Amino acid sequence: MQSFLNFLVEQEQREVKKGDTFYGIAKDIGMSVDDITKANPNLDPAKLQIGQSINLPGSKKEKEESETPTTTTRKNRMSPEMFALMKRARDTRDYDENILPNQKEKEGFKVSPDGKMYAEVDPTHKGEVPTQQGGLASFKYGKEIPRHFKDIITAMEPGVDPYKAFSLNPSTRQGLDPETNKSMMRHHFLSKDLPKIEKAVPSYAKQPTDVQQTIAAITRESGKPFPNMSAAIEAGNVEKAKAEYVDSKMYRELNRLYTSGPMAPKNIERLKSMENINQK
Repeated sequence: MQSFLNFLVEQEQREVKKGDTFYGIAKDIGMSVDDITKANPNLDPAKLQIGQSINLPGSKKEKEESETPTTTTRKNRMSPEMFALMKRARDTRDYDENILPNQKEKEGFKVSPDGKMYAEVDPTHKGEVPTQQGGLASFKYGKEIPRHFKDIITAMEPGVDPYKAFSLNPSTRQGLDPETNKSMMRHHFLSKDLPKIEKAVPSYAKQPTDVQQTIAAITRESGKPFPNMSAAIEAGNVEKAKAEYVDSKMYRELNRLYTSGPMAPKNIERLKSMENINQK
């Protein structure tokens, strides 16, 4: 199993930014320092300059300069739309650093003894909607799998039938490597949630981590950001943002489900995070 970025992203070049090192860049894209060094034989890692372009493993330039012909077919193993999305992923570090860990914790990820992650019963729709961990739902009682989920499973685990990865039948279901599951979560966020968030809250990327997590969680659970709350966040109006959330059906439903106290922990956490909204 190769890492998500190493396996899926056909790299090109990257501009050196303040604080960049070969080690940091390698960690960002899921490769080794040796990979970066081999792709840049004429560069001294100790003398990187801001604005300088470096080759990333698998780049077009590296392929042209290499004496060894490449036989990679990863671009042909997915739709053009998914391949373009993979390229964008390498620049979306905030998701891996801020949103993914939070989502994993909140969703209660469980890895089976065999190292795989299996579909579960959806908490809302029960057995009608087999769901992979992370809230990745199938459609029509598991008979339809979103295209981007199938693309990722096929690219990363060719031996797994996407439909069996979303099956609740213990005799036929197949598990997914945790990296595949995280990749589906990552790309569902990038392709479905993030465009809506960026449209509703243009300052999203500049908001504190906990604010980003709250916006992402609400979007994931409701299917879209709350318009009035988003406008308040963008305006830097803390009290208005909190009031709009308290007035939401989601807030009331969470409190209804939480019977051992006056307010659900998720609501407490989200309201507290809004106190850190960037104010104008």
